[in-house]
Amino acid sequence: MTCPRSNNGSRQLRFPFPIPSVSHRTVAHCATSIALTVLACLGGAARADQLEQHNDLVSKYINEQHANPLAADCAAHAVFIIGTSPIYDHVDFPGDILTDAHASIEPWNAAFGADKQKIKVDTMVKIEGQGFRKQGSSDPDSLEFRCGYADNKLLAFDSNEPNSGGSGSKKHGRGGKGKHGGAKGSSHSSGRHSKKKS
Repeated sequence: MTCPRSNNGSRQLRFPFPIPSVSHRTVAHCATSIALTVLACLGGAARADQLEQHNDLVSKYINEQHANPLAADCAAHAVFIIGTSPIYDHVDFPGDILTDAHASIEPWNAAFGADKQKIKVDTMVKIEGQGFRKQGSSDPDSLEFRCGYADNKLLAFDSNEPNSGGSGSKKHGRGGKGKHGGAKGSSHSSGRHSKKKS
C-alpha cells in the first residue's frame, strides 16, 4: 500500500484492491437479516422463559399442594392458557384440588375428543380451578380443564372457558412434538365419563 501525496500536499491511502460500493438495497437487506436474527433469538429466549415458569409452577403445585405430577402439569398449562384469555385475569387452584382425591387421572387409550382433537392419548387428566374475570364479578367462576397425555407428554387441552363471543369452550391441541398446544375452537365431549382415582 502506498501513500502518494495529493496536489494539496496531504497523503492519500490507496488500497491494493478496490472497495465495492454498497447500495441502499444491500444495506436494507443486511439490516432486515440482522433484525430477523435478533427476533428469532428473543423468541427462543421467551420460550425458554415460559418453560421455566411452567416448570416452577409444576414444582410449586407438587411441593406445596401435594399435587399429582400430571395434575400439576395440566394446571400449569391452564395458568398459561387463561393468561391469554380476553375474559379471565387468572386461574387459581386452591387447597388440595390437584391431589389424587380431587383430580381425575385415568388411562384413556382413545382419541382426546371429537373434531379437531382426535389425537390419541393414553392418559386423561381432569381438574377444576377458579377463574377470576378481568371485569365484573369478584366471585370466581368454576372452570374445568382436560389434558390428554401420551407417554407423559401433553398433547391436547381443553376447558369450559367461555369464548369471548358467546358460549362454548376453548381447546388447544398438538399433534406431536412439543409440550404445549395451540389450536383454538369449540369443545366437544368425547362421551366418556371419568372416575376419580382413589
